[in-house]
Amino acid sequence: MLGKDPLHIEDAIKKIKKNCTAKFDESIDVAYTLNLKSKKEEFNLRTIVNLPNGNGKKVKVAVLCEENKIQEAKDSGADVFGENNLVEDILNGKIKFDKLVATPAMMTKMGKLGK
Repeated sequence: MLGKDPLHIEDAIKKIKKNCTAKFDESIDVAYTLNLKSKKEEFNLRTIVNLPNGNGKKVKVAVLCEENKIQEAKDSGADVFGENNLVEDILNGKIKFDKLVATPAMMTKMGKLGK
């Protein structure tokens, strides 16, 4: 709502873009008022929204795999991959990642990582 009257989302976005003064892409916060009639005093609404263009954050994936699976990891889009050398680099703090995926054969080596 911009002002007193509610707007359609498309109209609100057009109005915001028209009045934008920054020279970069700004974010827009959206707050909805839901008219939920519940007899419980605390009513929680939880949901997940899949954004069409993601949230702007790239997830860095590391793959701990055998030598013969490295090409498959590379083709799948992994950012970092390897075998024993990857374990050592992670332990020494040389590699930063968000998610770690391992093949079953490498699970015993993951125990050292403790993450």
